[in-house]
Amino acid sequence: MREREVVWLAVAAATLLGGCGAAPAEPPDATPPPDAPAPSPDAPSPDAAGPRRLLGTTYTPVGYPGETPDAKQAFFDTHAPYGDAIAHHLAWRLSVAGAGQVHPYATGLHADAEREGFTAFVGFGFDAGGTPDLTSDSEPANNTWTNAETRVEACAMAVAYAQAHQPALMFLGNETNWTYYLPHGDDWPNWVSWLAGCRDDIHAVSPDTLVATTFQYEFLTNRAAKTGFDQPPQWDAVADVEDAVDAIAFTTYPYFHYETPADLPADYYAEIATHTTLPVLFTEIGWTANPAAPYTGSAEEQAEFIPRFFELIDALDVRYVAYLARNDFAVTAVPPDSAFYQIGLATPDGTPRLADAAWRAAVAAP
Repeated sequence: MREREVVWLAVAAATLLGGCGAAPAEPPDATPPPDAPAPSPDAPSPDAAGPRRLLGTTYTPVGYPGETPDAKQAFFDTHAPYGDAIAHHLAWRLSVAGAGQVHPYATGLHADAEREGFTAFVGFGFDAGGTPDLTSDSEPANNTWTNAETRVEACAMAVAYAQAHQPALMFLGNETNWTYYLPHGDDWPNWVSWLAGCRDDIHAVSPDTLVATTFQYEFLTNRAAKTGFDQPPQWDAVADVEDAVDAIAFTTYPYFHYETPADLPADYYAEIATHTTLPVLFTEIGWTANPAAPYTGSAEEQAEFIPRFFELIDALDVRYVAYLARNDFAVTAVPPDSAFYQIGLATPDGTPRLADAAWRAAVAAP
């Protein structure tokens, strides 16, 4: 997992974010088509729900990170068959001095989206290379969610972003079960209270924005044996945020545990519905084409994973799915020993793999 953090950090886009408003918790003791059916009375409000089953990829032009302006424009020019959305997952701030300001990459992606006609999906994280990034000028030694200045500044950034761009979706905090719940459990209630308060503040300026937080699914369910991870399932963390968000988001890389997509059990994602009634987002999915141990894969298996994934989530209320990544990351950022080597739909020079056609077919399906 930490290999991907290097990628995000290399472009000021680390794994993800945190919040505002409410005081820290006490530490624990230890527009639809005309023929669309009318929503049921129990269905989530369409105004609050945002688009249904929005598909896309993460921002990964050829050469990323370090793409040229021509490669970036080519990425936009050819993106339509890959879905309506392009996602960028960013750190909540570039520096302590810049806290409270909207990340310039988020502003830039929305400017690109307005010009090029795609939907921008931005998430913000508060973890920097495995360490929380929560200190402030007033409390330089307090790297927790009890830091009052950080709580205000982080939420001020999120609210300013939402007010400026009125996004359909955004997330605060990435893969929080393994980046925060497990290593910083004593501070977890403080994070949850910030998240709830900041979600409400976002709704005050952008009522239709669906606010989520993200969990890493294989770690959450303790099905990541190839990574060396072995912890009991962390569904309590999902329960903790149920009232603090509008949706629950996941990243999923089943090759962390399974040899082939065919090995995934039919109920692989069904457990989600037993732990939340909220809409579901998948902010990153993928399967590697790299045959090297321990994360073995192939171009064929990568292509097989995509229809298998959509088959397995069919019964869930999934509003958004993004593939990581459209093109392989530059080898300087994700070397051959990385868990995310050869995860792209295309090779580093943009040559499509079999999975490229599989993803475009999923996007084109009704």
